[in-house]
Order: sequence, then structure tokens, then C-alpha cells
Amino acid sequence: MAIAKLLGFDLCPRLRDLAERKLYLPHIFSVPEGLEAATLRNVSLRAIERGWDELLRLAASVRSGRVSATLALHRFGSAAQGDPLHRAAEHLGRLLRTVFLCDYIAIESFRREIHMLLSRGASVHQLQRAAYSGKVAPERGRRRDEMQAISGSHALLTNIVLAWNTSRMHDVVERLRRDGKCFSSSAFKGAVAATQGRPPQGCLI
Repeated sequence: MAIAKLLGFDLCPRLRDLAERKLYLPHIFSVPEGLEAATLRNVSLRAIERGWDELLRLAASVRSGRVSATLALHRFGSAAQGDPLHRAAEHLGRLLRTVFLCDYIAIESFRREIHMLLSRGASVHQLQRAAYSGKVAPERGRRRDEMQAISGSHALLTNIVLAWNTSRMHDVVERLRRDGKCFSSSAFKGAVAATQGRPPQGCLI
């Protein structure tokens, strides 16, 4: 979460075992008595300060394209434990995850939006499996260029179906508006969440 935040966006993952999650805080923070059981005070602000400049340099390198995100994340592997950069990212990540948990639990609209977006992503994966459910032949996909061609073709086919769905839904919405039928944007978002990524059945008209 730390690198993502420094790059200007927030990671909002689906968390398992939510009841067992803890709120990570610095030692100097106090919390209401009812939250003590869910709190761990093991965030070091000093560790974040020591590695802050290096964290900023790494994020700037990723943003400028000098370093790929994959290569940057390799610096946070198990071999890097104890490194100032690793410790800074780890402790900052704990703080950011705590903020995310508080927002997730306390703000219903935020929680609902996350669930909708994650379900939409799962629907796209379902569509990808429906678009090609077979196996790659043993003689295919061994070279890097073959793997890129297969992956790119799969992504292109998936995007074509998504674009078709979007175009058809847009036509329906415009027709309803011309007929004077109005509906809220929230109802439309629900329809998108329910249908996006669903493989087409029967004939396309």
C-alpha cells in the first residue's frame, strides 16, 4: 500500500478474516477502551522517517519509468528485511492499512463501492474464462513472443466483448431517455455490476 500511495492511488483490497484484522498504531497513540483488543502498537514512526527519502526516490523512479513496478517490488522481498527502505515501507503500509480498515468499517458507501468494483473484476475474469476455456497446445506459448501474442489476443477478445456490452447498454439508455423514461445513476450502476463481464448467450442482435 505504501508504494501505491506514493504513486498517487489507493489500494483497496478484499480482506479475508476481517474479524481477526488488527489496527496498527504508533506507541504514542491512544484509542478508546473498546478498541484496545483490536489494536497493536508496533508502528515505528522513526523507521518511516529513516527510509522516507529512499521511498520517495523509489516511487519517483517507478513514476518516471526508470524502474518497473515489478522490479521495485522485488526490493521488498524477504531478503530485504531489516533494510531501512523495507522497514519504512512496511510500517507506512501498516498505517495505511489501518486507515483503510477504519474507512471500510465506518463508511457504508465506501464499503459498497469496493464490493461492487471487486465483483466487477471477478466478472471480467469469468468472461475471460468463457472466451477461451481450452488449453494452450504444448508446442505453443514456450517463447516470450508467443506468450505475449496469446495473452494479447485473449485480452483483445475480452475487450471486444466488453465494448460490445457497453455499446448496447448505451443504446438502451439513450432509447429510454428519448422515450422520456428517467432513472437514477445508482440504478444504472447496479445494472452494470450485474451484467458486466457476463458472456453473451444466443444471438447478438
